[in-house]
Amino acid sequence: MARGTIKAMAGLGMTALLLAGCSPDGDNGDGNGNGPEGGDPVATEMRSWEPCEVLDNLQPFIDFMGITEFSTSPGEYIPDSAGYGEASLDPDAIICGANIVLPDVTEGTSGRGVLTVKIVPLDNEEQAIESYNGRAPNAVGPVENIRSEIGDPWDEGVLLSTVEESGATEYVDVVARDGQWVFQVELQFTGDFYAQDGGEPAYPFTNDELYSWLVDTYLPAVNQTVNDRAAGGE
Repeated sequence: MARGTIKAMAGLGMTALLLAGCSPDGDNGDGNGNGPEGGDPVATEMRSWEPCEVLDNLQPFIDFMGITEFSTSPGEYIPDSAGYGEASLDPDAIICGANIVLPDVTEGTSGRGVLTVKIVPLDNEEQAIESYNGRAPNAVGPVENIRSEIGDPWDEGVLLSTVEESGATEYVDVVARDGQWVFQVELQFTGDFYAQDGGEPAYPFTNDELYSWLVDTYLPAVNQTVNDRAAGGE
């Protein structure tokens, strides 16, 4: 592999997209930051959650992917939270995310990435279906695309992975809907150059293992956590 592709990793050193364009006053559409008036009580409750607390500060990703730190908090594992209405690019979501640092993919050069996880509460199922359809990823090129449909316990869902032809960067987008809420994972990270060159893998997972873990382990666990909490069973 031409090591010129390493340059592409610089794009993964960006400030986490999570809080980009945040509204400084937390306004979420009604002019006073208090959310939509007369909204569904379940959605209203979910909108009040602290997202990183609900999502265990992304610890499952740390454990599975071998994340060594969040570059937003060197040496620590403290992701960023955006409450409902705080991220102007996606005001309907409560969001937890961070820039991530992974093991070295070449000598002295660590893998980098961005991880964003969103819970999107809607007032009814019709709104949730519309939100899901707007978020569900579509194949893009020129890249290798892997698409997997997601079923039970979700009403509908899809995982789309895209890998640049150079192998420099990999993208995984997961969107799933359960009733009136939508869940989304956006992940991009440096490709495992050691593995691509036929050497010992740098990461403790293969791409296929990552996809399987997301669909078969992580998503069902999040579904249970969110529904239990929404029902007052935490």
